[in-house]
Amino acid sequence: MIENAEAKRAKAAAACRKWYGKNKAKEWRRQLLKNYKMTSETYDRILASQNNKCAICDVDQSEFTRALSVDHDHNCCESKPTCGNRNRGLLCRKCNQAIGLLGDNPDIAQKAALYLWYSEQDEVASCG
Repeated sequence: MIENAEAKRAKAAAACRKWYGKNKAKEWRRQLLKNYKMTSETYDRILASQNNKCAICDVDQSEFTRALSVDHDHNCCESKPTCGNRNRGLLCRKCNQAIGLLGDNPDIAQKAALYLWYSEQDEVASCG
């Protein structure tokens, strides 16, 4: 009986993967609207305004295997998913994770940037 239940779960999972493979764009649009209250047209407009690049590192969207992430202010509202009122821009996964790890705090991000800049200057001066 357990084997039968596992076989049913495996069959259902395979059917879901097959459906998702055929409907990836449709599902992406649904998730965009559900999670960020953003239409795919708005996403495309923001992407075009950023010249198809990450808003932080300036790397072109075509360099990534995934779509750029919608960056939003986590402090705007308590709702999960976001209310959609404070979507800031589109970021690559690394940049999105980096500012998230810095707590979306511009003061800490600026200190981190200065730290890197000054340590690079010291390294150039002391590198022989």
